[in-house]
Amino acid sequence: MLIGLAIVTSWQFTASSSAQDKTEQASNGISGLEELQQAQANETKRLARVEKNINSLLAKARENGRVRVIVHPTFDFKVVRGQVDPDATKARHRQMATARDTLVSRLQSFARSELKTYDNAPFVVFDADEYSLLMLKSQSGIEAVEEDVVFSPDLVQLTTVIGATNAWSKGYAGAGQALGENVGYRKNSP
Repeated sequence: MLIGLAIVTSWQFTASSSAQDKTEQASNGISGLEELQQAQANETKRLARVEKNINSLLAKARENGRVRVIVHPTFDFKVVRGQVDPDATKARHRQMATARDTLVSRLQSFARSELKTYDNAPFVVFDADEYSLLMLKSQSGIEAVEEDVVFSPDLVQLTTVIGATNAWSKGYAGAGQALGENVGYRKNSP
């Protein structure tokens, strides 16, 4: 018998104002030059990380013909919990959709399967062959590329992830309690 659990959290995207960002930068003593140097260093790290991931995927694509990948567009994620301005949340979702849709329009010509997208996440999923992966290397606006693999944790891993062992050590048994239902991720999930 397979027992599935879903961990449900409530989170929303929010945009921070550029004035707030500049105030924080000024209070941290960051000058325009330092900010530019930091941005260049971050971009160099991002490019190296993306290239390293694509190179490891190239080996799998050469061996198997194709590999299923998740492509993350460059997008400024800011996750907050609790009450958030609904207008800011809508604006953030529009920004996310624009980043995702821009990426989709550039990937369509070399994806080797239908492109899968999600309403509430900016990721694009598709099958890639060697050519597709080489083309991904040349694309701007990509934050990360990773293999899309099924992860099936065993019960020991899952109890650690949800903190059950900690609760058990405090005397909680969970009798009569339900943690969640295995519903998976739906494309149009709110």
